[in-house]
Amino acid sequence: MPEAKLIHQLRDSLVGKRLSGTRKSCGLSIFQFGELRQRAANETFVGETALHIVFSPWRVSHRGRIITGNSDYAVDLKGSPIYIDDSASFEEEIEPNKTLQVHRMSELFPVDLTKPFVAPRSGFVQFPVIHPDVNVFVDNVIVCDSGDLRILLTQQIAVEVFRVGTVGEHWRILYPQDRRRAHLSMECDGQLVRD
Repeated sequence: MPEAKLIHQLRDSLVGKRLSGTRKSCGLSIFQFGELRQRAANETFVGETALHIVFSPWRVSHRGRIITGNSDYAVDLKGSPIYIDDSASFEEEIEPNKTLQVHRMSELFPVDLTKPFVAPRSGFVQFPVIHPDVNVFVDNVIVCDSGDLRILLTQQIAVEVFRVGTVGEHWRILYPQDRRRAHLSMECDGQLVRD
């Protein structure tokens, strides 16, 4: 069972913050919250708080209807699987703007085309920044005894992460703009720990 003090810290770091960006990087699904800042020239924008989903399935739902989830990334807009060369990394081979996941997310959260991010290795232009006119904020955060995470947003939107295994790290909360602040991660034993 996750420690109550860390759950409160997690909740305090997210509640009231705007969902400001989503993207995929190095196999992780990333959700950015709060004010965005660019790390350096030609680098990605990062939020005050970020959810990195490591090895767990996840989904975004709206009014109880699934919008998209982790398995939609390797599917094209017609619903067909995207096959990759085994020698290439997943992100280098797939053009993100052509996946069902990115398409469905951008329907729910229109992106800000003035802040593109060019992935360094692939050169594909990604648009991870949600348009500033989209006002979706965190209402509540629930960490279940099982280690599942539910981030409840305004407009009846939810981001849900499911801990389904017993090994490895499942999800992590980072504070990209404050590198001195300890991260929180859900570990394989269902414990929320401070790194």
